[in-house]
Amino acid sequence: MEMHQASTFFRNDIGKTILSQYMRSRLYKGLAIGIEKMK
Repeated sequence: MEMHQASTFFRNDIGKTILSQYMRSRLYKGLAIGIEKMK
């Protein structure tokens, strides 16, 4: 039981990390495009 809970928590943690990296890359991309348009 303990192992199953740990693996589920671990998987959720990885999902959150991937999601935050994805959101950050989209944010940076949006900023870069905005800066290019301002030039």
